[in-house]
Parts: sequence; structure tokens; C-alpha cells
Amino acid sequence: MLRRLVFGLSTFVAATAVMLAVSSPAQAYDNPMHKMFTDDSESGGVVYFWPDGDVVRVCDIDSDGYRAIVNVYDQTADKVKYTIQAAGGEDDCTQVRGSTAAKYDLAEGHCFQFHIYIYDADHGDVAGDDWAYWRNYNTSAPTNC
Repeated sequence: MLRRLVFGLSTFVAATAVMLAVSSPAQAYDNPMHKMFTDDSESGGVVYFWPDGDVVRVCDIDSDGYRAIVNVYDQTADKVKYTIQAAGGEDDCTQVRGSTAAKYDLAEGHCFQFHIYIYDADHGDVAGDDWAYWRNYNTSAPTNC
């Protein structure tokens, strides 16, 4: 009886350890370091920024004909890094990662301006926007500039 209990417990501990090891990288992106919505009445767009990995995700969260766009500007180096946009439509997201291309690699310790807005390409309208200044520190606490 004791032997079965010890075997069962050791199997449970081993299985739990494997599940945690496998799920840890994904879980790191479940809770973004930084998050900001557009200022429009519907909060139709959201940008997420994870300093660890230089991951930026922009999402359109309304099916209203507008697209969520984010501009990333390096305040420290005084230069535009890149612009990404969601194709448009509810829950449509576009994500980039620093390891995929040099332009997406954000310098460690630099202050970056994130400007998110909702844009209607058919009419040239901007429905709402917002700005934030976040420092690229790979720490456990979000850091503003």
C-alpha cells in the first residue's frame, strides 16, 4: 500500500514538473508587462508589450471597419523603429518579436514610445489613440520612462 502511494505521488510530481516546464514559456505571455487601450469610446484597439523577447502585439477588438495600428518609437535613440497593424475585425491581432528581424529588436534599457490608434483607411479617420512611454527592462516589474 505504501509502495503504491509513493509511486503514485512520485508519478504525480514528475508529471506536474513536466507540465510546468512545458507551459512556462507560454504562461510568460499570458500576463503582459505593459498593456494600453485606445481612448475611443469603444476601446477598439489594444497594444501589449513584453520586454522579455521584445514582443509587441496589437489587436483590433471591434468589428467596426477600423484597424488598430501601433507605432514604436525609440525615444533614447530618437528614431522610429516600426509600425504594425492588425488587419481589422474583432480579435484580430498582429505580433512581432525581437528575434524575427533586426527592426523588431528593441535596445535594452531604452525608452520607447508606443502610440496606438484606430484608423479607417476608407475615410482617413482616426477614431481614438493613446501614448505610453515604457522602458525596455527585462525585469518582473513594468517600468515607465
